[in-house]
Amino acid sequence: MSKYSVLILLSFFLVACKEEPKVDPVATAELVKRWSATVESELLKKAGGGLVSKELSAILSASADSEKSEKIEHPPYAQLVHDVYNGTEFTPKLINQGSLSPRGALAWNILQNVKNYGLNSNQYHIQEISDGLAEMESIAKSEKQSLAPTESELAEVLAWAKTQNAKDFPMDENTYSKLNDHLLAGSAGKRLNATIESMTAQAEKVGKKSATIEAKMAIDLAQLTHVMRFQKQRKIFVHPRQDDAFHELGKGSKRPDDARGKLRGGFVWRQARARAEEMSNWTDMRDDKIRNSLTTLITEKDPKKAVREILTTHPQHEKLANALAKYRKIVKDGGWEEVEIKKSLKKGSKGKIVSDLKTRLKIEGFFPEKSEITEAFGEELETAIRDYQETHQMKITGAPHKTFWKSLNIPAEKRMNQIVVNLDRIRKSNIRHDEDEMYVYVNVPDFHTEVWKKKERKMRFRIVVGNNNRVKNEETKKWDRANRTPTPLAALIDRVIYNPYWNVTPRVRTGEIVKKVNKALTEEWEAAKAKASAEGLDPASVTHPYLDEATGEINAVVTQKGNIPSWYAKNGYEVVGAGRGYEYVRQIPGGGNALGKVKVIFPNLHDVYLHDTPKKSLFKEPVRAFSHGCMRMHNPLDFAEFLLRNDGLYESNNVPKLLKKRSPSPIFLKKMVPVFVEYVTVRVDDKDRVNFLADIYSYDNPAIEKITTAMK
Repeated sequence: MSKYSVLILLSFFLVACKEEPKVDPVATAELVKRWSATVESELLKKAGGGLVSKELSAILSASADSEKSEKIEHPPYAQLVHDVYNGTEFTPKLINQGSLSPRGALAWNILQNVKNYGLNSNQYHIQEISDGLAEMESIAKSEKQSLAPTESELAEVLAWAKTQNAKDFPMDENTYSKLNDHLLAGSAGKRLNATIESMTAQAEKVGKKSATIEAKMAIDLAQLTHVMRFQKQRKIFVHPRQDDAFHELGKGSKRPDDARGKLRGGFVWRQARARAEEMSNWTDMRDDKIRNSLTTLITEKDPKKAVREILTTHPQHEKLANALAKYRKIVKDGGWEEVEIKKSLKKGSKGKIVSDLKTRLKIEGFFPEKSEITEAFGEELETAIRDYQETHQMKITGAPHKTFWKSLNIPAEKRMNQIVVNLDRIRKSNIRHDEDEMYVYVNVPDFHTEVWKKKERKMRFRIVVGNNNRVKNEETKKWDRANRTPTPLAALIDRVIYNPYWNVTPRVRTGEIVKKVNKALTEEWEAAKAKASAEGLDPASVTHPYLDEATGEINAVVTQKGNIPSWYAKNGYEVVGAGRGYEYVRQIPGGGNALGKVKVIFPNLHDVYLHDTPKKSLFKEPVRAFSHGCMRMHNPLDFAEFLLRNDGLYESNNVPKLLKKRSPSPIFLKKMVPVFVEYVTVRVDDKDRVNFLADIYSYDNPAIEKITTAMK
């Protein structure tokens, strides 16, 4: 064998016998140290990892399927929740590792308070969620088993790791799985695998409970979001035309005969359009709103911001909820006893009736809590009575009167139920406090109008609203309460009219104006007949152009073009289109005009609006229900100026100069302002006092009966 052959064989032998380099001991020790911190969390994943998401998916799917098979009257809460969580791969957001997450804790606090919002807690899973959370807390307090490796187990893993080839054992996280596998297969395996098996059973129990609680909470939150924010379609009536012929000024007498058909047709069309819009796709819109709010609730990074998606933003809601809690406690503590009525009670009086009255007023917080109950009627009691009278729309005298006694002895339970009813009304309100930069709020029982801008109240002034009188409809011959101001009503203020005409409504014209005209014409006719008789003529020979031969009475319900009764001109009225199909009466501008110096128009199906009035004395009354349906304003010029200045239109139209004229001057707003006319009989004032307002249209009792029946 040549020396070259020997060299070749030797090189082959050396290559074959060469070993792979081992891992660096120092680097390996550092790797194992880093890995040891992750062992327990990784092994926990083996003990039920992903179980909650799988279970949550199954529960929500089953609940959604159950909804489909049932005839439900509410939105499909489970389906909506399923849709939202499907977008997050059913990752739990309210429960985290067997306890409430920060977001879940805030949401749970709200759910626990549904009763304080005047809602029936039995319609929510409050008790089931509470029991589930307690059970999970109990499990969490049980002795925990550790999956962390011991020092000896780590030493054994490190010793094994140091024997590995560097090529197959990188010093990074990719090696962690090998270390885990060796740990479980080594001497520690028996202990750890047994622990994992035990913890898996526990995790399965906790996981199912967590998923159940997450599902029930989310479904309850969907329901609460619906009730709080999307129970009613928040819709403003938008007039389809800005040149509304009924309110357009200065053209009435020039309209052709066929204008009546167009006018009536337009009105019917607007009614149909409004009704169709109310019905079209509302359920889809509502469900989308609930779904979007839920998505924000579980995805918004800031938990406090997230839970704001649940509650209504109406400025009175939280205040009334606090009031409900107060009155619920009063009822729970026994309410209050009736106080004997004594008419002559006043400052300086003495007796048991005085101490009884103090006790009664102290319960609601009117008489000072720390003051002694005596039988002497002093200044403190007088102040308490005045406060009570002010917050209950009474004449403020500081002494009991008939209205005071009647209100005082209304049971505490009824007062509590009134708050419940009005919380429900507020949740169904059309007010969009977060959306509208500016809006006008008219609360009929409050007899006030408010202007809100950027969530701050800028104006509050007194109004007169429609009366509750029974009136006879001359067409149907039926009696009804047609003068009530319509509620709820939501429309858009589109113009201010200075020196307005008052276009007399057909009902008022037929029921009041024509009667006055007929009376005046009858008196003229009787005078003419008396004159004829005095002159020796036959009174029966005296005819009259408005004589109804069938009844033998004067009737000017339809005006003759060439013979307009003088009553109209004498009393500041004029007949437009006399004798034509669209004939109507209007009162000309001036000091005696029923609308005063200005009216604010928001086109609506009821043809009501806000306006000035020459009858200023009525604003002194605490209960102001005197109109035919429209709302008379105490500060009309200030209100109109605020609207116009907000649009930059006051100075440009030189309003002071317009007011000096006698001709009507309409100014259309650049940006229409929402107006909401509603009926709320309990409010909390700026001093945090609960105000129980006059239920002038008797809407409360039926509402209380309905609510309390549903709560049982």
